[in-house]
Amino acid sequence: MPTIISEVYPFIVDQYTYERMQHMNDNVNFPNYQEFLEFNIKCIDELSPEDQMWLLTLCKKLKSNMIHLVDTEHCVEFDADSFYFNQNKKLCIANPR
Repeated sequence: MPTIISEVYPFIVDQYTYERMQHMNDNVNFPNYQEFLEFNIKCIDELSPEDQMWLLTLCKKLKSNMIHLVDTEHCVEFDADSFYFNQNKKLCIANPR
């Protein structure tokens, strides 16, 4: 695994979360977690060097609990802890249950 992958890999949503997403969202249609991971690694590999460094910085901030998500419906803050790329290659930042 290239350095960037090994550093950000722990922040890709875990298998349990992936399986919940797959169960609750018809748009998550990879056959299994391994293919989901491979797709995410491919997305990271395809980023420009600048965007890879940005993603690495994001992961460092996730690790330091410096990123929060806000549900503007209820104005509640959530700690962000992981990410993934959806099938449209858009970065999605997740918070724990």
